[in-house]
Amino acid sequence: MPVMPMTQMRRQSDPCYLCPVNQVVCFWGELTRYKLWKRVFVFFASIGAGVLTSLVVVYEQPINVATMVLCGLLSAVGVLGVLTAIWGCDRCVVRMFGGT
Repeated sequence: MPVMPMTQMRRQSDPCYLCPVNQVVCFWGELTRYKLWKRVFVFFASIGAGVLTSLVVVYEQPINVATMVLCGLLSAVGVLGVLTAIWGCDRCVVRMFGGT
C-alpha cells in the first residue's frame, strides 16, 4: 500500500465518508465544539450500546418483533458510533456525541 504525502492526506476536520450517513442519523447537527475526550466517549458508549442490546436479545424470553427491531436499530447506531470514533472526522464525532 503506497504512502500518501502529507499534502494529499485528509485533515481531521475535513468531511469524511461517514459525513452523509451521520447527517441523516444525527439530524440535530453539531451542538458543541470538538474535544478529544468526546471521541473516546463515543467509542466506549457505542460499544456499550451494542453489548447491552445483544444482552437484551439473548436474555429476554419470549422476544417480540418490536424488541428485535429496536435492538437492531440501536445496534446499527452503535456500529456507526464505533466507525465514527475510529475513522470519522471531528464534525462526525461531535454529531454522534450530541450533547451540550
